[in-house]
Amino acid sequence: MSSLGFRSFDFDLGLSPPEILSLINRNVDGGPLNPVDRKVITLKVLVDKSKDRVFFAEADYKFVDILLSFLTLPIGTVVRLLGPDAPSIGSLTTMYNSVSSLESRHLRTDYCKEMLLNPRNASETECSKLKINVHPLEPAKLYSCHQWSDCGSERWFSTFKDRDCRCECRMSMLVNVLEEDEAIEGGGGVFVKDGASKFIITDDLQVMAGSTAACVSLFRKLGINDGNEVEAIDFVFDTQEVIRLLKFALLSKSPLTEAILYVHRSNKKESVKFQPKRTPQPDKNARAANTNNTTLKLFVSKSKKKVLYAEAGADAVDFLFSVLTYPLGSIIRLLGKKSGFRCVDNLYKSAEDLSTGGYLKSEERTKMLLCPKLAPFHSVDNQLLQIEETSYPQYVFDSSRCLWVVADAKTDLSSPTTEPSEEIRFSAVVRDPKSPYGEVDAGKGYMKGPAIFIIQNDLSVEPFSPLKSLELLNQMNVPINDIVERVVTIGYDEALNLLNASIISKTVLSDVFNRKEPSQEIPYHDLICIGNTVFKENRNQLVDSDGGFSCSEAHCPAADVNMMGYANTEQIASGVHLRLRARAFIVAEPQGNRVVFVNLDACMASQLVTLKVLERLKARYGNLYTENNVAISGIHTHAGPGGYLQYVVYIVTSLGFVRQSFDVLVDGIEQSIIQAHENLRPGSVLVNKGELLDAGINRSPSAYLNNPAAERSKYKFDTDKEMTLLKFVDDEWGPVGSFNWFATHGTSMSRTNSLISGDNKGAAARFMEDWFNENGIQNANSDNSEADEIPRRISNIISVARKNHHELLELAASFQSSPGKRATRLMSVARRVRSALRQADKPTFVSAFCQSNCGDVSPNVLGAFCIDTGLPCEFNHSTCGGKNELCYGRGPGHPDEFENTRIIGDRQFKKAVELFTQASEQLKGKVDHRHTYVDLSKLEVTVPTQGGGNEVVKTCPAAMGFAFAAGTTDGPGAFDFKQGDDKGNAFWKLVRNFLKTPGKEQKDCQSPKPILLDTGEMNMPYEWAPSILPLQILRIGQLVILSVPGEFTTMAGRRLRDAVRTVLTSGGNGEFDNNVHVVIAGLTNTYSQYVTTFEEYEVQRYEGASTLFGPHTLAAYIQEFQKLATALISGQTVEPGPQPPDLLDKQISLLRPVVMDGTPPGVKFGDVGSDVPQNSTFKRGDTVTVVFWSACPRNDLLTEGTYALVEILHGQDSWVPVYDDDDFCLRFKWSRPSKLSTRSHATIEWRIPETAASGVYRIKHFGASKGFMSAVRHFTGSSSAFVVA
Repeated sequence: MSSLGFRSFDFDLGLSPPEILSLINRNVDGGPLNPVDRKVITLKVLVDKSKDRVFFAEADYKFVDILLSFLTLPIGTVVRLLGPDAPSIGSLTTMYNSVSSLESRHLRTDYCKEMLLNPRNASETECSKLKINVHPLEPAKLYSCHQWSDCGSERWFSTFKDRDCRCECRMSMLVNVLEEDEAIEGGGGVFVKDGASKFIITDDLQVMAGSTAACVSLFRKLGINDGNEVEAIDFVFDTQEVIRLLKFALLSKSPLTEAILYVHRSNKKESVKFQPKRTPQPDKNARAANTNNTTLKLFVSKSKKKVLYAEAGADAVDFLFSVLTYPLGSIIRLLGKKSGFRCVDNLYKSAEDLSTGGYLKSEERTKMLLCPKLAPFHSVDNQLLQIEETSYPQYVFDSSRCLWVVADAKTDLSSPTTEPSEEIRFSAVVRDPKSPYGEVDAGKGYMKGPAIFIIQNDLSVEPFSPLKSLELLNQMNVPINDIVERVVTIGYDEALNLLNASIISKTVLSDVFNRKEPSQEIPYHDLICIGNTVFKENRNQLVDSDGGFSCSEAHCPAADVNMMGYANTEQIASGVHLRLRARAFIVAEPQGNRVVFVNLDACMASQLVTLKVLERLKARYGNLYTENNVAISGIHTHAGPGGYLQYVVYIVTSLGFVRQSFDVLVDGIEQSIIQAHENLRPGSVLVNKGELLDAGINRSPSAYLNNPAAERSKYKFDTDKEMTLLKFVDDEWGPVGSFNWFATHGTSMSRTNSLISGDNKGAAARFMEDWFNENGIQNANSDNSEADEIPRRISNIISVARKNHHELLELAASFQSSPGKRATRLMSVARRVRSALRQADKPTFVSAFCQSNCGDVSPNVLGAFCIDTGLPCEFNHSTCGGKNELCYGRGPGHPDEFENTRIIGDRQFKKAVELFTQASEQLKGKVDHRHTYVDLSKLEVTVPTQGGGNEVVKTCPAAMGFAFAAGTTDGPGAFDFKQGDDKGNAFWKLVRNFLKTPGKEQKDCQSPKPILLDTGEMNMPYEWAPSILPLQILRIGQLVILSVPGEFTTMAGRRLRDAVRTVLTSGGNGEFDNNVHVVIAGLTNTYSQYVTTFEEYEVQRYEGASTLFGPHTLAAYIQEFQKLATALISGQTVEPGPQPPDLLDKQISLLRPVVMDGTPPGVKFGDVGSDVPQNSTFKRGDTVTVVFWSACPRNDLLTEGTYALVEILHGQDSWVPVYDDDDFCLRFKWSRPSKLSTRSHATIEWRIPETAASGVYRIKHFGASKGFMSAVRHFTGSSSAFVVA
C-alpha cells in the first residue's frame, strides 16, 4: 500500500567506523574508559566500511543472556528505563504517568503505586547473575518484626520495609535468605549454556548459533562478496549502552547500527509510535478458560462517531494498570509474536529457535523467556488475560528462630545456621503488599473501590469528577446533546485488543470500540499495495520500510535546472515550494495478473525513464513487471525539473540532458514499485464519481466550438467535470489510500515561477494525506466527514504552555541567531516534521491526484485577460492588440500564483474527500492488461466518410505548427506568433528551413497545419521527436484505465472513452455492462504532446498545432485502442509492435556542474545574512523572512531531509520542528548574485498560518557546500528567536 521511506545514515564526518567507535567509547575528558571502573562486556562487531552500518555481531553466551533477559522485563520497567525523554510506547507511557500522578488514597495501599511503577521481575534472582543486569531493582528482600515470640503460630513477612505485622509492630528487620548454590545445569550461563559456541546477532537482533553455513547464508543475504567490504571492531557495552540497545530494539529496525554507530548522533527525542503487523487473533483455549470480564461505559459523539472517554470501576482500571506488570515475553506470546515491539519480537523467535537447538539451559529457563510469569502478588482478582503468577516458596521456622525454605533454602534471623532445627512448629507466610487488611493470599487488585474513574482515549486515568467530565467535553468542543452512552463488556477478546492498541496507539478506546472489522464478504479480494516515495538522489541510500506503508521524501534539483512545461529558457529552478513524489499502487490477483500504476509529480512521463525503470524491474523480478502492466503517469506540473526526456525538442531549453533530473526520477519510480511489491496485502477497491465544477475551464473554446453541434449538445460543459476516485481498503487496516483522475492543467504556478512544486495536484495530494493523518480512520469511513479547510498536521504534535506576551519576548531574547556550523546530512533528515508523525508498521495513507484529458483545460478559471488593459483577450486568437504575449489566464487567487495553486488544489482535495468518504461501489472481476507499441508516423487509419463509407488515411511524421510557438493563455509564447494561425509567415519559414525544410508530402499530410518545426524528420544530433508510442489498457474489475502518451483535449478524450466503452459493453461474454468506468490517464509512459479532434485540428490553436502526427491522430488512437479493448475482452494477446529507441548514450548536456561554493571572509556557511528584527512579534498571516549564507542545493538534494525548518520552543530550551519545506506555508528560495558567482543566499519565507500556536519560534536552514577539489560538507544555521502572538 505504500512504497517506502529512505533512511540515510551518512556521517559526513570524514571518520571511519573504527574511528567513530573509538570516539564513542571515550569518556568526556577524552581518555579511554577503563573497563575496571564499570560493568562492561565487549562485543565483536562486523561493520560495512562504505555504508556505516552493522552487518552483525559475534558474541558468547554472556551477551546473548543479556539480550534474552529483555523478555523477562515488565513493560512498566521498560517505560521507566527508557526515561521521560524516550518515545511514547503507544498509550502505555500515558498510563504509566497516570499511575505516577494518582494520589495514594485511590489505591488499596501505599505500596500499590510502587508495584506498578517499579514492577518486580519474576526472574530477578536469575537476572541478578547476568554480566550486566538492566533491571533497576535488586531481588526482593524479606522483612520481619523483632517480636518473634508474640506473633502467634503464623509468622508474617513483607517485601516492603516497615509494614505492620499482625502483632502491630513494624516489619523492619531484614531477613538474609541463605540459599544453597544452584546446581549448574548445562554450563554457567543464566539462560544459555556456556561452552565453545559463538553466536551471531544480526542488526535486527536475530540470534543464531554460529556456523559456516549460517555465516555464508548471512553474507549472501547482506550482499557481502568481498572481505575488504567489512571491518571487525570491538565495542564495549556498559549498563547504559545496554539500556540504549533495549530502546532501539523497541523502536528501530536496526538496533545494533543505531546503538553502536549512532550513539551520539542526536539528542532529539525520537517520535516513534509502535504498531504491530496485524490485529491479534485470540487463542481459543485461553478464551475458553477465561470467564472473567468487566465493563466500560463509553461516551460517544454521535456526529463525530468517536469515543470521547469512558467511565470505569476499580476492576477495569485494575486490569489496565496491571498491564504495566506484564513481562515483554508474555505480551509477545499473547499477541502472536507480532507485538509491534520491533526487534524484541525477533529475540522471542530466536529464543524459540535456540531452545529447539538445545542451546538453552533447561525447560524451566526456557519458560522464563517464552512464558515469563508475573512476579508474586502482581496479579489482580479480575485477571482478563491469563498470565501465570509466580509465588514465594513455602517458608517454615522453628523455636531456634531459624526460618528456612522447604525446598532446602535456609534463612536465619540472627546468625547463619547450616542445619534447621528438627523441631518445626510454625509456618511462615509473605504478606500481599496490595492488602491493607491482613490478607496474605495473592490476587487482590490495586485500586480502592467502589470508585469511578475517567479513562481517556490515550488511557490516561483519573478519578471521576463532574467538573472534569465537563472540562473534557469543552476541550473536545462536543455539545451535551451530541453525546450517547454505550456500555461494553470486556472479556478476553476485548482485553487482548486493548493490550494490542495500548502498545500502538494514542486513541485506544476509539481504535478498539470504533474499529470496523473486515467484511466477511469481499467480492473483489485482490492484493493491493499503495506506494509513496519521493525521488531520491542516491540509489544506495537505505530504505526504511516501516512495515511497508510509509511516506518517504526526496527532492529534485532545486537550482540551475530549467523547468519543464512552459519552454521558457528563463524559468530556472531556484528553490522549493512543495517536494515532488512518486505514488504507486499495485493490484494483483492471487496467483494471477497484476497491474502497476505510478503517479509521478513531474510534467510528464519520459520514454527513456520508463525504459530504464523497466530494465531495473526485469533485472529484479524477471517478467513479473514489464511494459505490459506498468503505467507511469505524470501530473503535468510545470514547476518540476526538465532535462529528463530523450528527444531533442523537449530538452532544448534545459541545455540538453540533465542526468541528475533523470536519475532522480528513475530511482524514485523504481523504489516506489519495489516497496509496493514487497508489501502486497489482501484488500478491496471501491470506486466513486462526482462532478467538480470550478477547477478548470476550456482555454481554447473557439476550437471546441468547431466540433459538431450535435456532439456538443450531448455534454453539459465544454470540459470534463467528472472526477473518478479509487478508494483502497486494506482487510486489516481499513482505508489506506486513494487515487483519482481529473482533468485540469498543472499551470496554477506561472511561467515565471522558479520554485519546485507539484502545482495544484501536488498541493491537493499533500492536503488529503495530511487530512487523513489528522482525522484518522473513523472520519475516513464516515459519510459525514467533511474537509472544511486545508488540514494542519502540526497542531497536536506538542502542547505549548501558555505564557503572556512579555514572558514570551523575554524568552525569545535569550536565543540569538547561531553562527553557521558543520552538520551531518542526518540532522536534516531527523528534523523533518512528517518523520515525527510516522507510525511504525502501520500503512501510511497515500493519496494521488492523477492527470486525465487535460489538453484544453486550464485551472485559471477566471478567464484570459489582457495585462495592459485588463479587458478580456480576443476570442479566436487569444491576443491583445494582435499580440499574444499580453494575454494571460487568471486563477481564482489572482494575482498570487501561490493562492491560485492552493485554491485549485483545495477544490480537488475537497471533492476527493467527499468521494472517498462516500465510496461504496466495489470493483469486481478480473485484473488484466494489454499493451502495444505503435509507429504513429506512418500508421494507416480507416476513417468514415461523409457519404457513409470508409477511407484509409495515414498519420504523418511529427511536426509542430506556428501556433505552437504562440503558447497558451496559461503561458503565452514570444515574438509575433499567435494561436489560430493556419498560414505561418515568410520570415519564420526561412528560419525553419535552416533546420529542416518539410517536403510536399509532409506539408500535405499535416495540412492545414503550417509547419514551424518538422521534428519527425529531424535526426541531428539524434531524433527530435518520438514516432513509436506505447498504448496500454489496464483493467481492475469494472474500471478500465486508458494509458495515453499525450494530452488529449476534452472532446478527444470523450471520443476515445466512448469508443472503448462501446467495444467493452457490446463484445465479449457480458463481463462489462453500462456501469463500466473508463478513465484516461494522460501523459503516461512517454510524451508526444497533444491530441485534438479532427475539427479542433482545423482551427490550429496551440493544441492543434501541437498535435504531432497530423489531423488523423485521434482516429489512429481510437482505432488502436479499439483493438486493445477487443483483445482484452476476448482474452487474445496482441503483438508487441516496434520497440522505441533508447537514446541515453547519445544525450548531450551543456549544464555546468557545481565547481565550488564560497562565502566572504569571516563568514561561514549557515551564517544569518538578514535576521528577524530584535524583540520582534508577528501575527498570524504575517510573513517572516530570514536570509542565510548558503551553497548550491545541487550539492545534495537532501533526500528525506529539508532545506528549511520552522521550530517552536518547547519548555525552556527544547526546539521542536513544526513546519518544513514540504509545507505550503514555507518557501525556500535560493539565489546567487550572478551565474558565475560562488556565493549564494538562501531566503526562507514563512507565511504564518492561522492555525499556528502562540509561542517562541526560530527559522533553521540546512545545506551542503562544495569546496574546490574537495568533498561536499553539510552545514546548518538558525535565526534569532521571535514571538508569534
